[in-house]
Amino acid sequence: MDNIEVCMPTWNSEDVISESLNSLRESELVSEITIQKLIIIDNYSSDNTVDIIEQCADEFGWDVLVIQSKSNLAQARQEAINNVTSKWFLFLDDDVLISKDFLTTIESSISPLVGGVQGIKESNTLGDPHNWVRWRAHRGGTHSTVIRHQAVKDIEIPNELDVLEDEYIRQHVEKNDWLWLFNHQVPFEHNDMGRHPATFHQGFLGGKYGLMTCYLTIRALLASIQRKEFTEACEFFNQLVGWTVGKISSKLSRRLND
Repeated sequence: MDNIEVCMPTWNSEDVISESLNSLRESELVSEITIQKLIIIDNYSSDNTVDIIEQCADEFGWDVLVIQSKSNLAQARQEAINNVTSKWFLFLDDDVLISKDFLTTIESSISPLVGGVQGIKESNTLGDPHNWVRWRAHRGGTHSTVIRHQAVKDIEIPNELDVLEDEYIRQHVEKNDWLWLFNHQVPFEHNDMGRHPATFHQGFLGGKYGLMTCYLTIRALLASIQRKEFTEACEFFNQLVGWTVGKISSKLSRRLND
């Protein structure tokens, strides 16, 4: 993994983008990996996001490709993948700070069978690493994840996946017989990261595309009831209803197409 390209969706990111790219540069300097190109999918930022990116790229000696596109995350990630030319690439969110040894450590995880390596958020509160791995196994993430281009070069992410697109990517990698690793030794900071709200819409997409299990949806609902957090329980109930409708929709669609 000598050279990699870095794919980053952006939108009005001027407050965070410089620090994120600086952390990437610091990690590059202490590794044997070269950042070949930045591939920026910018959702028509109205601030100085693009200017800052181009200034950083010029300072660090990186090529940069900026594509401005009105897109959600699914469409942005698809556009980025379509423009990758390197064997490996890094999905990096615009507000993520990677550790100095990130690239070196993640490279040590690479083997011929690996299609993706996902790091751990430093503020993770799940305790022991095995608890994090067990929990994350239900939901892939692309906040700071290295992916083998061959594992996703034929992917077609549904446009409607404005959430859960990261799990769709993980499942695609694994369905093509590659391994997706959850590596707790590769930390990153993502201070602005919050849990997507449990909504009917998220449940619908999870059920329709098989990106969320019924078991986890019910468990989240029961846990919130046990904690007597009834507002949250209502959200999880709506998510469960959405999941059910999405699953039925998927089955009906397959029958109609048979």
